[in-house]
Amino acid sequence: MKKHALIVGISGVIGRGLADKLQKEGWQVSGLSRGRGAVPEGVTSLTADLTDADAVRDALKTEKP
Repeated sequence: MKKHALIVGISGVIGRGLADKLQKEGWQVSGLSRGRGAVPEGVTSLTADLTDADAVRDALKTEKP
C-alpha cells in the first residue's frame, strides 16, 4: 500500500519542498491550495479556501483516507 499525504499550502515554498521530498520517497501526494499558483508535477491538486468549511469539505470528497 502506497503512503498518501495531504499537504495544505502546496503552492507555497514549504509545501512544494515537502511534496518533492515525499514523492522522491514514493509517497502519493495531494495538495490543497486556493488555486493561485502551480503545484508540483505529479501532485493531485485540490482547490479550496480554508476559511470556507463547505469548500474544503467539497474539495476533499474525492480523496480516500
